[in-house]
Amino acid sequence: MGIPIHVAEALKVPIHIFFFTMLWMPITKFPHPLSGVKQQLLYQIVDSLIWLGIRDMINDLRKKKLKLRPVTYLSDSQGFETDVPHAYIWSLHLVPKSKETPLKVKS
Repeated sequence: MGIPIHVAEALKVPIHIFFFTMLWMPITKFPHPLSGVKQQLLYQIVDSLIWLGIRDMINDLRKKKLKLRPVTYLSDSQGFETDVPHAYIWSLHLVPKSKETPLKVKS
């Protein structure tokens, strides 16, 4: 999920992320796609644990291939700007936005 953002940063091009078929944002109505967790706080903990497991690989890619500074351990759980627009590949009629939908999700 995060690799295209790092590549766009290296190329200095804008990016709009389009997600796959599963809902991957902390909305209590839907569970985390890898853990089944519905609570928003626990959802963020699961995402953070996943990020901790892959951060070294991402930083290796950033330093060696993309010639970017590594993401610090104090960064947010994905290591990228939260204003990058995101969209899902389904209609809002199927899964409407809620008050919990992050602002970066545009559709």
